[in-house]
Amino acid sequence: MANQLKKKNSASGGLYIALAICILSVICIGVYSAIINIFETPVLESPIAEGAKNQKDDSKEKKDPSIIIETPRATEKPIPPVSEIPETTAGTVPSEPTEPEHNVNAQPAPPTFTMPVAGDVSAAFSGDVLVYSETMNDYRVHNGVDLAATVGTPVKAFTDGVVCEVYSDPLMGHTVVLDHGDNTKSIYQNLSTQLPDGIEVGVLVEEGQVIGGVGETVLIECAQAPHLHFAVTVDGKSVDPMEYFR
Repeated sequence: MANQLKKKNSASGGLYIALAICILSVICIGVYSAIINIFETPVLESPIAEGAKNQKDDSKEKKDPSIIIETPRATEKPIPPVSEIPETTAGTVPSEPTEPEHNVNAQPAPPTFTMPVAGDVSAAFSGDVLVYSETMNDYRVHNGVDLAATVGTPVKAFTDGVVCEVYSDPLMGHTVVLDHGDNTKSIYQNLSTQLPDGIEVGVLVEEGQVIGGVGETVLIECAQAPHLHFAVTVDGKSVDPMEYFR
């Protein structure tokens, strides 16, 4: 009985020793494998860990002012220092060119007048009053003025106008009529038949410009001394030409 118990205890002790050896072997193998993996296998970081690391690094760069580098945007132009801005433009707004002012209420300059010839008045304007005619030996109206002048004396336009008529009247002789606008016309009669070049219907003439010469073509005043018969009409009605020179 004692021998059996002793044998049983010996068998149990051997079993425990074998089990301990196996466990120790497994532990050694595991430790050896872990050591090999540590030195041969690279450590792989998960995407989450890597993202967290990058975010941490970015936040560190933002917090550290020493590594902040600002670059100008490609679309923005650099602003020059104030000292480089010209004095004529700094702090001022360039003004737009202005057109010269025109006074819309300004009145045009009144026309001026020149005596067609410098002679004296040999027969005045009579208007509606009948006056005696030496040539016709009767009484009739005199619708103009006779200005004494020698034959050939230049006759001038008494103000600016346009030649509207050139003709030979059977009684009053060679005639030139100027239109001055506003229904005003001047009439020059007893002219010579030879007119200056360019004096024809439609031509613009200026005050004082020669439009003809004193002639001897008037029939109903041929008894008088050489002269220019000068008349002015407004709205077709004869007026006293001398009123323009008073």
